[in-house]
Amino acid sequence: MIKHIDLKYDKQKLIEEFDSTKKTLHRPSKEKSKSWFSEQESWRTATVEGQCEETERIRVELEKTFEVPVTAKFFKLEEGEGIPPHVDHGHRAAINIILSDDPAPIKYRGEEEVFYECAILNVAKRHEVLPGAERKMIKFQLGRLFFDDVIQMYSQKKIFD
Repeated sequence: MIKHIDLKYDKQKLIEEFDSTKKTLHRPSKEKSKSWFSEQESWRTATVEGQCEETERIRVELEKTFEVPVTAKFFKLEEGEGIPPHVDHGHRAAINIILSDDPAPIKYRGEEEVFYECAILNVAKRHEVLPGAERKMIKFQLGRLFFDDVIQMYSQKKIFD
């Protein structure tokens, strides 16, 4: 469900890019009825399209590595808030980089909670974010690739040498 990885990136630069980008409330496009996702006021996002140098460098490198379109998004979850169980729509796997100092864990149904800084996640499986400190995160959505395929491709290629 989750694989910790060690990408090379400038965390301070990513934090500066994150902090300088305007974010809006996250409202999923596939929501069929009222839910936490359609009514929440604590989860903000911004799609990053070339304006952030370090984020864009990582996105382009991931596109070359995995040979799929990669979308980069910033997400900010307010302190004390969690995200209820859900699956992500439009992609099956993602690489997340947590920029917060003390992030809340992620939890998959039937599994133990997991803390991570940089990882490949299976977002097609039901997961949640437990309440905790403010969460700043960059998410690289890996097209239509399945989690197991991303893991296999990652292990075969040297990324960010």
